[in-house]
Amino acid sequence: MWAPQLRELLGFAKVRDHLGMTAALANLAGIAPEDARDDVTAALSRHTGTPITALALGKR
Repeated sequence: MWAPQLRELLGFAKVRDHLGMTAALANLAGIAPEDARDDVTAALSRHTGTPITALALGKR
């Protein structure tokens, strides 16, 4: 399981302040390592009670 570092949590707070909680949660899920992203997204969704989708830049 992935645990965010302090810099990621500070980034989460900054995104939340500027764009709102939904965007901050999606961003946090998006910066999780790929091998942990599904677990992180599921945990965030369970905790908030709403579906969370990881932010992405688009097709690469």
